[in-house]
Amino acid sequence: MRWQIGKNVIQSIFYKNQNLINPWGVETSDTSSFYSLEDGIGYRYKVEDEKQIVKESSHEYGAKILMKDGAFNIKLIENLDDAKVSRKLELEVLEDIPLMDFVLRFRFKDKFFPTAKIAAREFSCDNSNLYHMYPTDRVELFGEKYQINLQVKKFQAPSGFEQNMYVRSRHGEWIVHARMIPNRSDKEVIKLCSKWFMTRPLPQWLTNFLLYFKPIKNCLWYRGEKNPFKSRIINIFNPNAFPMIELKKGEVLKWEVECEISER
Repeated sequence: MRWQIGKNVIQSIFYKNQNLINPWGVETSDTSSFYSLEDGIGYRYKVEDEKQIVKESSHEYGAKILMKDGAFNIKLIENLDDAKVSRKLELEVLEDIPLMDFVLRFRFKDKFFPTAKIAAREFSCDNSNLYHMYPTDRVELFGEKYQINLQVKKFQAPSGFEQNMYVRSRHGEWIVHARMIPNRSDKEVIKLCSKWFMTRPLPQWLTNFLLYFKPIKNCLWYRGEKNPFKSRIINIFNPNAFPMIELKKGEVLKWEVECEISER
C-alpha cells in the first residue's frame, strides 16, 4: 500500500494499485468560521505559522488558526504502516472560543465499498447525504474485494463534548467522521447553511428569541443532518440550529484513529 500527500492532506491511498479514497481532512467550526484542512472548503479563518513535514510513510502538519471567535493550534501526525494508516490530531485553544464540533475526516469511493456498518446497523450507498451518527468508536465499509475498518484509539475532550462517529453517502463516496459534538449547550446558534449565505449565523439576539420557542428549536436542531428541508424557497436560507461549547485557553482536544484496509 502507498499514499500521496498533497495540499496538506492525504490525497490518495493505493491498495493493489487502486486508489480507494478521496482527500481526507480535519474540520471544526465556531459561530461564523469553518476551518477545514482540505483545500477550498473552509471560510472566514486565517492560517499562521504553518509547518509541514512529508516523508515516504509519515506526514506531520501544524499551524495556528485564527477564527472569528478565537484561535487555536492544530497538530496532525499521520503514519503509513503496511495496510494501516494511523492519524493523531490535537487542537490546543490559544484564545477562548466556542466550538460546534471537532472532526477527523475520511472519504472512501463507494464503488469499492457499497455497504457501511456502524453501531450494528448496515447502510447502502444511496447519495442521500443523511448523517448516520452514533456514539461508537468503530465504522466498517465493505465491498466485493476490500474492507475498511476504522477504529478510534483515543478520544480526549472537556466534559462538554462526547465521542461520535458517522457515515453518510454523497456524490459517489462515503464520508466518515470521527466527531466530537456537545452533550450540553453553553451557547446556541442558528446558521444559514446555503451557498447564498455560506453558513453565516443569525444575530445572537434573533437566535435567542427564535430558539426560546420549543417547536422552532425542535424543527431547526441539526435539521440538515437529520431531515433536510424539501422546499426550494426554505433551502435558499436552510436554517439549522446547533449547540456550542465554550472552550477556555489551554484546553486540549485529541483524536487518534486507525484505518485498516484488507482483502475479503
